[in-house]
Amino acid sequence: MKGMKKHDAQILPRELSQVKNNPKRRRSVHWLVRLLVVLVLTSLAALSMLAYWATFNAVTVTLPTRVYLASRQATIDYQVVSKAPDATTETLAGEQAVYVSALAQAVRPVFHYTFLADTAQTLTASSHILAALRIYSTQGQDQLLYENSQIMAAPEVMSLTAAQYQLERTAEIPLQEFRNQFQAFSSQSPIEVRGELVISLVAKTETALPSGLSTLVDQPALVLPLTNDTFTISEKVDFKPVPVWRLLPYQIVLHIFHPAVFPATGVLFLAGLVLWLRLTQSRYKDPFEKKLAWMKRQCRGRLMMIADKAWEPEWCITAQDFKTLVQTAKKLKHPVFCHVDRQGPFPVAYFYVYYGENNYCLTFRPEGVSEATPDDGFELPGNKKLPPIPTLPEMPQTDSDQDANPFSRQAENDPEDRD
Repeated sequence: MKGMKKHDAQILPRELSQVKNNPKRRRSVHWLVRLLVVLVLTSLAALSMLAYWATFNAVTVTLPTRVYLASRQATIDYQVVSKAPDATTETLAGEQAVYVSALAQAVRPVFHYTFLADTAQTLTASSHILAALRIYSTQGQDQLLYENSQIMAAPEVMSLTAAQYQLERTAEIPLQEFRNQFQAFSSQSPIEVRGELVISLVAKTETALPSGLSTLVDQPALVLPLTNDTFTISEKVDFKPVPVWRLLPYQIVLHIFHPAVFPATGVLFLAGLVLWLRLTQSRYKDPFEKKLAWMKRQCRGRLMMIADKAWEPEWCITAQDFKTLVQTAKKLKHPVFCHVDRQGPFPVAYFYVYYGENNYCLTFRPEGVSEATPDDGFELPGNKKLPPIPTLPEMPQTDSDQDANPFSRQAENDPEDRD
């Protein structure tokens, strides 16, 4: 029988209104946040105790430290010496030009190198000019097949104590000898190859640091292709600053503070830790409230909280399975009404779904609470009892009452009853 009770109740989610009216309600803190705060406070307290111990004992720690920073710069000036086959005079071609391989006879590079450090140290600088023939395979990833190096300018060594120094080295590199080596290799190679001539300045700097010897090698270079009929020369002169790191010991000295400051600080951190754990500990959640929250989540999208119960459970067909009730409501696209009554001795949640001529209800009570309440008092969870239903005391009957009751007089006059 369809029958929803007519009621003046307005649709108002009481739980939400209670939350809004209680702005001081404490939100739960995630366990990960609690753990991080505990670790931080514990570490600070441990450091305070360590600092207190360090005021009476020498503490040495080893830390990586940048002890030196070197910057380098290099520029290369060069000329290409060319000579016609029938001519006896030489022609000098400048930089950034296209040169004919058959006419180019030699290259005259001038290397300018500058070393600059952040502190003055004892330096040993050596340099020489190197010409290297490199032959690569043109198949795959340009695999290096052959390399031949020759020193074209004798090494020079100098020692000084300074933060910077400069080098200028020059040489003349004949090209025909390297072309002949490349042609001899390529004629015997079963695969296609390409060759290049790399002319570089090898600048080696050794720095005597207090933490040990530091060695730095730079090679600004010119690259000449030997495969094509014409060629251009490319430069490689880019260098990044190089820091030198060492593990250095440090001694911690805390005499600038009074020794009593550190244990007091440690006690404050521990007190803050205890206070944080106390304020953020998880409270016991009532099983009824926990299960009710789960039931509300199951009704997500169909749940409608109302402020009063607008129906009586005895008017409805009682649903046995809550999940089936919610699934049916979702399939029918009907709302699930819910009212939570907290006015009685124990909270009760009422769920209602209408469907055609039938109405389905489900009443959710705390565990151990039955629908009927005995007269001698009902025991709630937590050893709480409902008060028994009061009864009126029996009144003694008078003669006037017996005269007014014909059944009582008949009982007195009936001899069978007396027997």
